[in-house]
Amino acid sequence: MEERKKVLVILDINKEQKERVIAVAPNYKYNFHKSLSTVTREIVQEANIIIGNPSKDRVRGSEALEFLQLSSAGSESYVKEGILNKDVILANATGAYGQGISEYMISLVLALFRNLHIYRDNQSKHLWQDAGNSRLVRESTVLILGPGDIGGSFAKKMHNLGAKTISVRRTMGTKPEYIDEQYTNDSLDSLIPRADVIALSLPNTPATTNIINKDRIALMKKSAIVINVGRGNAIEMEALYEALKTKRIAGAGLDVFPEEPLPVDSPLWDLDNLIITPHNNGGEPKSTNTKIIELCIKNYTDYINKGKVATEVDFKTGYKKSIV
Repeated sequence: MEERKKVLVILDINKEQKERVIAVAPNYKYNFHKSLSTVTREIVQEANIIIGNPSKDRVRGSEALEFLQLSSAGSESYVKEGILNKDVILANATGAYGQGISEYMISLVLALFRNLHIYRDNQSKHLWQDAGNSRLVRESTVLILGPGDIGGSFAKKMHNLGAKTISVRRTMGTKPEYIDEQYTNDSLDSLIPRADVIALSLPNTPATTNIINKDRIALMKKSAIVINVGRGNAIEMEALYEALKTKRIAGAGLDVFPEEPLPVDSPLWDLDNLIITPHNNGGEPKSTNTKIIELCIKNYTDYINKGKVATEVDFKTGYKKSIV
């Protein structure tokens, strides 16, 4: 008799969603956990299929694992050498986050363009004072690094508001209608001086580490703002700090940092032209969580029925493979 496969689900799901997961393969053995706090290494190591994000230390070297469906868009912790066996199918939750995070990105742009961060600071001081001229989105040029689900959704919204949108990609690909100009990474130095907004939604890979470095920050307009919702190490933080402190650039909005939580003694906290959020995109909408769960269930169903999923991750690049 064939051994029943073991499925570990690390998601806070309701009864109806749980029943749908079980219905995909009713003969499998299911182990549901709402959070990582109750998941031991032994539980992880014996699972053949995992839906959710196990800690890399607990999943490292698993011989039983066949399919890992993450509930996050980022997968860099799992593609590192020695974490997963190379025959494991790894999938992320690309496609679930675009709407929520892109709206957060828009809010940062509008806040910085309209000096709302300054007015909030003034309010805490009971200070009635003009913060100077504001800017219009339709008069701006936006440079998007990482125009995937999140960056593409942001680009579409900015385009609809009248901005000129420029995207930079690893490979050229087909240009969407909401992107006015599209280039590959080797054109980045010539594009940065044109941008009023530089928006990053990149994964953590060797190619993206410090992609915005001291030299590239020096190319930016004095009026430029930087938005980062991808991974903190995409920006050389010391150089960004100096540029913000000296007003070499106008401002930034950061949701991600090389070290998280951001240390309490970090000088970044004291910058008046920086908006900081704690890697939560200003608070995840409930609808995003629903999308994540629906995507996980769909991918699990496709894996069982087809042996492949639409958001499979390429171990070499850390990016999603071509759509199935």
